Amino acid sequence: MDSDLRTFSTLNNQWIIASQFVMNYRIGEVPFYHLSLLGGNKIMRGFYEGRYRGNNLWAIQCELRIPIFKRFFMAPFISTGDVFSFEDYDLVLKWAGGAGIRYILNREKRVNIRFDIAHGEEFQFYLTVLEAF
Repeated sequence: MDSDLRTFSTLNNQWIIASQFVMNYRIGEVPFYHLSLLGGNKIMRGFYEGRYRGNNLWAIQCELRIPIFKRFFMAPFISTGDVFSFEDYDLVLKWAGGAGIRYILNREKRVNIRFDIAHGEEFQFYLTVLEAF
């Protein structure tokens, strides 16, 4: 079972605060390729995708989307989370943060190109289309 809760709020009629809470539950003997993955360009930027794997996952991330000039935005972000199993859960928070630049390709369809620099255990760079969440 997967949960993905998102909220978006506007400040000053221009700035957007975006928040996301993700939780994955896996019951029983979970095959390796179906384990929950922490990291990647969507959740916990700053960690390689799958750097941490486990039966279950929870993560929270927040991002502030600030207009800079015409179609350009700046987006600082921070996240925390962990993978775990219910049998032997020892909470070890992983933290990541960074910032990015967004360029709006299509306003009506909300298509952006984004370049993010993030740090978890080491620096990671991401160049993708669409937002992380």
